[in-house]
Amino acid sequence: VPNYMVPHERNWREFAPEQPHPDIPYQCASIPFAARGHHWQGPACENGCQVTGTFYACAPPESQTPGIPIEPSIRSGEALALSDCRLHICLYYREILVKEVTTSSPEGCRISHGQSYEVSSLDQVVFPYPEDNGQRKNIEKLLSHLERGVILWMAPDGLYAKRLCQSRIYWDGPMALCSDRPNKLERDQTCKLFDTQRFLAELQAFAHHGRPLPRYQVALCFGEEFPDPQRQRKLITAHVEPMFARQLYYFAQQNSGHLLRGYDLPELVTSPEDYHTSIRHSSIQE
Repeated sequence: VPNYMVPHERNWREFAPEQPHPDIPYQCASIPFAARGHHWQGPACENGCQVTGTFYACAPPESQTPGIPIEPSIRSGEALALSDCRLHICLYYREILVKEVTTSSPEGCRISHGQSYEVSSLDQVVFPYPEDNGQRKNIEKLLSHLERGVILWMAPDGLYAKRLCQSRIYWDGPMALCSDRPNKLERDQTCKLFDTQRFLAELQAFAHHGRPLPRYQVALCFGEEFPDPQRQRKLITAHVEPMFARQLYYFAQQNSGHLLRGYDLPELVTSPEDYHTSIRHSSIQE
């Protein structure tokens, strides 16, 4: 073959001049998944070679859940998780949707009621005043105790919450210790609600072995014990979903997992209606 060179005669450094590699600072991006490609392919070289590759990322070692092996094939999923700090949040009164937003601040968000006078970079997700109905007084009574609210934020290893308000808050989700009795958020204590590594491992198990799809939704109930089989309809609740998990779940469900079996999770292309209004602290007017 003309111009063929055996591997030991030429190494990869000779194909292109060395370029300095600047440090890439980590930050939570607020752009949609579709705008980010993780699989790249370089232009063809004069000698007929073409370079392709995939970028992978992983959370710090201390964040990995013990006992859950993470395969290389889901590292691109970790890259998505590390670069997306958005949360999709729905607020309900008696199971009626009253607000739906997607937060974008890397610092997280605060779910509360009433005007906040604190200077903060948190996105403010505020419960609206209830409309005139039979439960208005009861709802307003609970809302009066949500002044400082609860803070939620995405870290590289998962979703965390910290309750600051006087109101009791109970939650349910993939990391809840109890499934048959209430799980309470203690005041001024940080609680982990969702684990990124566990979600990706369970998603991989779905793709390879037909296991159930992982849970990723977190439910918060304000002022009433939850879950409560005797009383399903609560006065005030919030549903929280990490956006990266929501989109990976949707993609896996639509494709029955087969697209997740390769070494690359595919780019997530969703319709515009899948994205909701992105809010920022500077533009909030409640």
